Amino acid sequence: KNNNFPEWSQFALIASIVGFVLFLLVYIFTYSKVSSFNKHLDVHTKGLNPVLMILGFPLFMVSHFFIKNKIREDLGRAVIENIN
Repeated sequence: KNNNFPEWSQFALIASIVGFVLFLLVYIFTYSKVSSFNKHLDVHTKGLNPVLMILGFPLFMVSHFFIKNKIREDLGRAVIENIN
């Protein structure tokens, strides 16, 4: 009569841990690629601030789209500067 919740709790715990690890890997991979992209374009930016990275972690899914737009703008600006 307990609706099998104890059996599902173990699965839910493992699934949430796996999801968190995958999310953490994507988060780190994205910021490392942005840093490498900026170095490639010779754009001088400040290094990654660990405090801002921790604060941005919960908002990453929202900020991901802003990061993509910023990369497009920087790439477009770099292409135009190289043409001139």
